[in-house]
Order: sequence, then C-alpha cells, then structure tokens
Amino acid sequence: MFGRPRKYDLRSLLKLTLFAYSKGIFSSRQISALAEENLPARWLTHSSFPSYRTVCRFRVSDEAEDLISKCMSSIVNVLRKNKHIDD
Repeated sequence: MFGRPRKYDLRSLLKLTLFAYSKGIFSSRQISALAEENLPARWLTHSSFPSYRTVCRFRVSDEAEDLISKCMSSIVNVLRKNKHIDD
C-alpha cells in the first residue's frame, strides 16, 4: 500500500456521495458541506466531515469504482432472488 493511510471509511463516503446525488448535489464542495450541515448525512458518515478534496479523490478512485460495481451486483442478485427481474 502506498501513500497515507485512509482516514475515512470508503463505505461511508459512498453512502454520502449517493445520498448527495439523490438530492441533486454533485459538487465535491457541496457534498462536503452537506456532510456537516445535514443530520441524515452526518449519520451516514458517523459524524465525520470529509473535506471536499477527500470527496473528490474518492469519486475518481478505483476503490469507488469497485464499491459501486459490488453494490450493483448485490442489488441485481437481490432483485433476481425476489423475482423482480430475470436474466
């Protein structure tokens, strides 16, 4: 592993990012502000307040891509299991 150790939980950052997107917020600075000002966003991030740079780095990272891919696979599996979609 190279660089600094991670200060924030990647899952929390993903939750925050998806929550912000659902509210029509796409700017890293606005997402960072949302984490500080919005009670549900605070709950999602366990009261940690990532900087806009942290949010920006996360959004373009390979880890974010992996997490999103895994989440989508899980969602598809649940939908198939409950017969909401088929192959």
